[in-house]
Amino acid sequence: MMKNKLNSNWITGFTDAEGCFYVGFVKNRISWRVYTYFQVKLHIKDKDLLLNMKSFFNEVGTIVLNN
Repeated sequence: MMKNKLNSNWITGFTDAEGCFYVGFVKNRISWRVYTYFQVKLHIKDKDLLLNMKSFFNEVGTIVLNN
């Protein structure tokens, strides 16, 4: 149902309010390593929304439930 309502403009606006994109760098003995991730933190009651967002991104990503 909601999947049909998600589009790139909605995802962009939602991320601006509730998400972040992180880039980190770690140097080891030989080279640098780059870490990137996209994160959205919501209450457990919004799990269906997160599942729809994951579907929007072709099932890429992980949903982690915390206490």
